[in-house]
Amino acid sequence: AAAALLVDPESSSSSDDDGTAMTPSISGKVGEDQYHLSTSHAGDYYHEDVINVGETIRLSGINLSHPLFIEVSQHLQTAGADSILRTSPVQLDLQKLQTGMNRKGSTSLKELILDLGDNCDCLVHVSLDRATKMPLCTIYSPYWLINKTGMKLEYSVVGPNDGVKRYLDSGAGGLPVLMHCGKSDETNATFDQGSRQLSIIPLECPREEVARNWWDESTNGKLVLKKTAIVDGYSHLVDWCTRINLDQAGTDGEVHSDWYVLQAQIESLAGAFHRSNLIKIAPRFIVKNSLHISISILPLVGSPHDVRKMATYLRENLNESEEKLLIHLLQGESTIIYNFNKCHHTANNSYRWVAFRVNARRFGATFKCKWHMVPLDVMASNLFGE
Repeated sequence: AAAALLVDPESSSSSDDDGTAMTPSISGKVGEDQYHLSTSHAGDYYHEDVINVGETIRLSGINLSHPLFIEVSQHLQTAGADSILRTSPVQLDLQKLQTGMNRKGSTSLKELILDLGDNCDCLVHVSLDRATKMPLCTIYSPYWLINKTGMKLEYSVVGPNDGVKRYLDSGAGGLPVLMHCGKSDETNATFDQGSRQLSIIPLECPREEVARNWWDESTNGKLVLKKTAIVDGYSHLVDWCTRINLDQAGTDGEVHSDWYVLQAQIESLAGAFHRSNLIKIAPRFIVKNSLHISISILPLVGSPHDVRKMATYLRENLNESEEKLLIHLLQGESTIIYNFNKCHHTANNSYRWVAFRVNARRFGATFKCKWHMVPLDVMASNLFGE
């Protein structure tokens, strides 16, 4: 929710001609919209209210021949009391619009930046409503990024003439990061239009306490995570992924940060949020044990010839260090695969596989379990498993 403060700086009373450029006086509720009259007198306009998510508040009595100033804050509650941190005033030049006595004005204003604090960058869009020909002010964030990877991520955004901007996302809150990806973060600055591109790098190992924010245990079972190194000493073992165009709604694909594999999906929101794109960063591969006994899995990458040799090797010569790479799943448990262990030694094409064994000791402790290989990539025209 956001609290809004609206002020018209002109203190002089309006003339009869100016009266034709006033918004109509309407009070009461119509549908889900809220209608409010000014609480001030003379020529000033003042109103303060709380705007809920996706809600529209209609204000009457505003002089359209003068600028309108808006202050906005996130409506926070701390220790049982409301905490109000307002932005700097945003100046809306309503006199430049094609309303009232101004027939040569424009149908919309340039979008302005509104900084609401960490991880909440917004824009202010003002245009004429087609039905009423009255100014419509929309506060929105063009890009919503949701981190469902279970790890801390850093975002790098590049736009036209914007340079590079960085964002940190702990993923711990389970909430999206709202960003406009503009060059400036200062409220009232003009927003430059153009496509934005996003690059991602993992900063920390996956953690179960972070993944629980979005993991549905009733459907997917208990989550088991295998920690994999991100940093070796002071150097990163992963790098920035290939840039993603944030405006290509309806697309999804894999995100590769060296040997870390994630998935990005971009979709346009609807209804009150139709100006925004939702970008979801999530795991690419999830394995669930639906058997009645436990299994052990090992993600691999290599050619069919290489993995067949690896299956024989794992059955006969699995050592203690390789045993530590295995992920053990009890009945109903699931795990996320972030990376794959290399086993290719030939020049043939490499594919990704999940090797698994059933941990059954039906023939005594000396029995060696057979390893099965399930390919995760399309091979020729077939996708098969054993």
